[in-house]
Amino acid sequence: MHFPAPGLLAGRAVGGTWTRQNWLGWTLAAALVLPALLFAAIAWYDHDRVLAEAMAEARRTTATLREHALKVLETHELLIRQVDRRVRGLDWEAIRASSLEQELREIHENHPQIAEIGLADAEGWLRISSVPVPSEGISVSHRSYWAAQRNQDAGTYISRPFLPIGGSVPGFGLSRRRSAPNGDFDGTIQIVVSIPYFTQFWRETAPEPETTVLLFRADGELLSRIPPTGMTQFAPGGRLMQAIAAMPDGAYRSLSEVDRIDRIIAYSRLGQYPLYIAYGRPVDTILDPWRMRMFGFGALCAATALALLLAILMAVRQAEGREREAARRSAAEAGALEAQKLETLGHLACSMTHDFNNALQVVIGNLKLLQKRAQTENPTLARRVEAALQGAEMGRILTGRLLNYARQHPSGDTSTPFDVNFCIREAEPLLRQAVGARVKLLLDLAPDAGKILGDRGECQVALLNLVINARDAMPEGGIVTIRTARLSLPDAESLTVTVADTGTGMPPEIAAHAFDAFFTTKEPGRGTGLGLAQVWNFAQQAGGTARIRSELGRGTAVTMTLPCADATARQATRQVTDPQSFSEAPP
Repeated sequence: MHFPAPGLLAGRAVGGTWTRQNWLGWTLAAALVLPALLFAAIAWYDHDRVLAEAMAEARRTTATLREHALKVLETHELLIRQVDRRVRGLDWEAIRASSLEQELREIHENHPQIAEIGLADAEGWLRISSVPVPSEGISVSHRSYWAAQRNQDAGTYISRPFLPIGGSVPGFGLSRRRSAPNGDFDGTIQIVVSIPYFTQFWRETAPEPETTVLLFRADGELLSRIPPTGMTQFAPGGRLMQAIAAMPDGAYRSLSEVDRIDRIIAYSRLGQYPLYIAYGRPVDTILDPWRMRMFGFGALCAATALALLLAILMAVRQAEGREREAARRSAAEAGALEAQKLETLGHLACSMTHDFNNALQVVIGNLKLLQKRAQTENPTLARRVEAALQGAEMGRILTGRLLNYARQHPSGDTSTPFDVNFCIREAEPLLRQAVGARVKLLLDLAPDAGKILGDRGECQVALLNLVINARDAMPEGGIVTIRTARLSLPDAESLTVTVADTGTGMPPEIAAHAFDAFFTTKEPGRGTGLGLAQVWNFAQQAGGTARIRSELGRGTAVTMTLPCADATARQATRQVTDPQSFSEAPP
């Protein structure tokens, strides 16, 4: 008897081993997860690399901006010092009489970064200037670059932004204190630096939108920023000022205090001046090329995963095809072997049954003659003759059963429908006698079970075989239940006849061969191995099937699923195999 090989997706674990279904699931998962993990790892690595390179690039750009601003400041401070040496020891009349003012105007005209060069006296009046001054004079005493030098020497002082004399663009002042020969305060020398000169260079160096460059004093006063903003002062507790307090030159990533844009910001101090320059580049702008690369790489990983999935599914389909072909080949071989076995059995049965039946007819005929005489002369002998007749009849039935199985056709009428419940109740006395006193027989018959087409005698023999097997499985006694039920299947109406016991049960490897002809686990002399084979044969002849559900220590249930006689078509019920709970005979 052959059991179809399970498909690649229908295996089950034996002894805790993994099934092919488990391996297929893990393989499919790996086909998806591995490309995803590869993508995630490369994306993460490349993300960090891009940000690290952006941080280094921000430092380099900041260094370029720092060098530019530092050269401007140093040039202006050098010019202030030269003017200071030029006028040292001279009073204001002598200074006015010199050519200094004309020279300053020429320097102003040749240097676009200069918005104004001037000298103010101790009262704050502008005495010398590179720009025209009204006749009534101009006071710069309100300017921080003058006020900061009045009471003490502030060195090179850098002021807040303001509009210079006659100018329309902002600037900030650099000033140094001018002292009289006696050391008293004698005014200031100052240069107003044009802020647009810086911003123009910044835009050329960092042309990307939302890229920011800042020039600010150490106290947080903002001198210039691109893009411009209304902010004028950084809070001491802000991220930028905290970073400066920890390290005068550095870089970090943070949300901008001005526009709340996530940027990588690098900053640096301008030499010994109390000034800092900072450069910030938006993280979104930095990551745009990375996103484009990851989009392409992600598409490649997705295509790879899809290709792996298709390859695995194709391999699975090919493997399943090979398994199905192997199963068909095995089934054909098993069928041929079974047919050969039955053919041999048929020849043997046919050759011996004729002679054996002739001998039985002689025995039965003489026993019947003896029975008639004994009934009138010796009742005790008549009972013994009756027992002998029953034994002879059982021998005739056994040889007929063997012959029917070998020929694979029923011995009785199969064209007349019969009621299954009636058939069971009719055989009930014989069944109760067969189970004996230790075993209790219960009937649970569904009223609507219905009729089937088949040999009623074969049905009763099948029930008897099942009941006897159940009895033998319960040597200490137990319960045998015969149950019928109506079953609605997609292709036809069917009914089930189940014989269940509470016996010892059987392991799966035994249940798998239970329907095999001549297969028995009973000791020699107690079983022929044809009982369950006859059950299977009857179910097949009735257009149905049979299956065994057994569990060690909990009993066995044999179910025949048979098409109802009133169905529109007699179709064999599709065999449903549950390898975890029962074994089923082959077609």
